[in-house]
Amino acid sequence: DDDNEKTSIEETTEGVQQSIKQLERDIAAYEVREREKKNAVKYHQVKFIERQKLTRLEKSVKRQLQKAQESSQESSQHSKLEQQLQSIAMDQLYIAFYPTNRKYMAIFAKGYDRLTYDENGRKRRRAAWDDIRQKLHGEESDDAPNDAKAWVCNLDGAKEALLSMPTGV
Repeated sequence: DDDNEKTSIEETTEGVQQSIKQLERDIAAYEVREREKKNAVKYHQVKFIERQKLTRLEKSVKRQLQKAQESSQESSQHSKLEQQLQSIAMDQLYIAFYPTNRKYMAIFAKGYDRLTYDENGRKRRRAAWDDIRQKLHGEESDDAPNDAKAWVCNLDGAKEALLSMPTGV
């Protein structure tokens, strides 16, 4: 009778401990979701404005590229413009797939000037790129906006370039 009582108490204790662990996991998951939601709201406007700037830059570079092709300018100018388009596509990927669980690091300062970062900023940016690369390896991401593919000018080319880059770059 004592053995049955001890076993019952141990089982109850084990069940309560498992319930506590599950509740702790649920709380942690809830906190992560809330932080992601807070960051999404907080950085929505910044990301929107940067996306608009990139769209304008993309149109401008495409017009320049078309003029260069029509006037058959030198190939160095043509390749430079192609590189700019690739860079714009990478920046659009950066905005679309930036991890929502961390503070957003802007691309532009004032106007169309690119931001430069200290060593700590570069490390954070590299970590973000590694997360983005990881998401793209999984192809479809739940964190990315549904229309992300619609406004990234060269999604496949940017994905290919990003995935071919060595990690930590």
